[in-house]
Amino acid sequence: METMALPEAMSLFLDHLRRAGHSPHTLRTYRTELSHLLACHDGPIGTVTIATVRAAVARRDGRSPASRARTMTALNNFLTWVVRHDLLVTNPMENLDRVRVMEPKPSGLEHGQIDTILAVISMTICATACLSDSSNCAEFPRFYAEME
Repeated sequence: METMALPEAMSLFLDHLRRAGHSPHTLRTYRTELSHLLACHDGPIGTVTIATVRAAVARRDGRSPASRARTMTALNNFLTWVVRHDLLVTNPMENLDRVRVMEPKPSGLEHGQIDTILAVISMTICATACLSDSSNCAEFPRFYAEME
């Protein structure tokens, strides 16, 4: 296993992401998230432990679950890459429970609301047709009654 300073390993990982076509925004996000690991560890990458990772994740305490999950994902992706390149024996993230992010509640309309909107649209179309051609007016009362 090769010994490498953490900042150097991070730089190589970010270069790997850049060459893989990731956006500047993604690279900036990874750099920000990985800075938490750098703040907690000044040794070589091969000496990163679960305690190091816990300390980096703890820096995100008080943030939303989504923010903490993003940090954990970035750390996991980085450490997986590090293991694949023989810079670390095992990924300490494998021993940590992940933050659970609740599924967002649906924010769309309910079926009844959609039915009401469609009924109003249909009545508007019928009323417009009735105004433009009186022969269409015979069907309008029946159609209106069906919509209620």
